[in-house]
Amino acid sequence: MIHLEDIAVTFGKGTVLETKALESVNLFIAEGEFVTVIGSNGAGKSTLLNSLSGDVRVDSGAVHIGHLEVTEQETYDRAKVVARVFQDPMAGTCATLSIEENMAIALSRGQSRGLKVSITREVRDRFRHELSRLNLGLEDRLREPIGRLSGGQRQAISLIMAVMNPTKILLLDEHTAALDPKTAAFVMGLTQEIINERKLTTLMVTHSMQQALSHGTRTIMMHQGRIIFDCNGPERTGYSVADLLKLFDQTGGPTDRMVLS
Repeated sequence: MIHLEDIAVTFGKGTVLETKALESVNLFIAEGEFVTVIGSNGAGKSTLLNSLSGDVRVDSGAVHIGHLEVTEQETYDRAKVVARVFQDPMAGTCATLSIEENMAIALSRGQSRGLKVSITREVRDRFRHELSRLNLGLEDRLREPIGRLSGGQRQAISLIMAVMNPTKILLLDEHTAALDPKTAAFVMGLTQEIINERKLTTLMVTHSMQQALSHGTRTIMMHQGRIIFDCNGPERTGYSVADLLKLFDQTGGPTDRMVLS
């Protein structure tokens, strides 16, 4: 499903701020795999997701999704098969637009530029149905500005919006990090439910080592733009948070930036 072939990304090339964000990264992810990604700040986690979504162009190497090479493909074109939820609940929605207007924009993702989605009764009924699964009463507040909602409510809607259209890949960039523990657990439960229902191939960046082990089918660790650890199956089941901390400490990474719970 996903094949990253020897990809490299350097920011600020030729300047004193030159930084190798990704260096010789090779990664194959089979269809339906749920991969959790850990590593300290600056390890290359978000750049990895950006390379997949097209928000960052790789300097070298190749990006394959399915049977297609998409290395030179624009973000807009990849949006037909790649959906994403960001860390900041405010980043995925427009505060001044209503809930239904935000959802209508999401529904038009990957369609022809300039095509406006009409919010018909049928479309509005679909929005209500999608929101009802949250049990937050938001299906009755469709015309309310989304900016009035809490961060957790907006993040839950962002997650639903990300998968309103058929998609194959879901990228989650620390999408529960800005939430309180109770809300984070709710959003994570919704995430797992959606992934299972739609059989999505998923990459989830997280700073929580416990979350990295308790969710998904495979865990990779990044450090200085490289993948230094990759495990799944029985091997992964045998790992504890303490084991990951020890491994992370061996890389020289700042463990104070990692969250245990």
